[in-house]
Amino acid sequence: LHYLALRQRALSPALAEARLTALQARIRPHFLFNSLNAAIALIRSRPQRAETVLENLAELFRAQMAAPERLSTLAREIELAKMYLAIESERLGPRLTVSWRIDAPPDVELPPLLLQPLAENAVCHGAERVAGEVEIVISARVAGGLLELALDNPLPADAAPTAGSGIAL
Repeated sequence: LHYLALRQRALSPALAEARLTALQARIRPHFLFNSLNAAIALIRSRPQRAETVLENLAELFRAQMAAPERLSTLAREIELAKMYLAIESERLGPRLTVSWRIDAPPDVELPPLLLQPLAENAVCHGAERVAGEVEIVISARVAGGLLELALDNPLPADAAPTAGSGIAL
């Protein structure tokens, strides 16, 4: 039993890293298809914007495939979140606004892909389900020597708790 306990402890970090890698590799299929459809719709009328949507999509995929053990910076995480939100803005139009309240050094290190999934949840579970104009507020500040990220988004009036899939960052 002692051998098995030692073996489990040795494999635990590898298992946790494998789970994190698999989670980061997951891409919401609806987001991919919606992004591609948004680009297709823009090709004839606004080709430059279609190109920007595809460039942002490619950069988001590149970031998701990066090594998860490498730290990111607040500036990079904001850049990725802005790319994601720009794509969603093409779909949702002027009814989606995003306010940024950043009061933290841009070079603060944090785990990669921390902010973009929060923005994705705000759009998926809030903005997409609320009729009319919506605002997502993203803030960052240093409090007590720690980086504090906050994201405020609307919820639909009829929002009921769901069981979900049990998988999240």
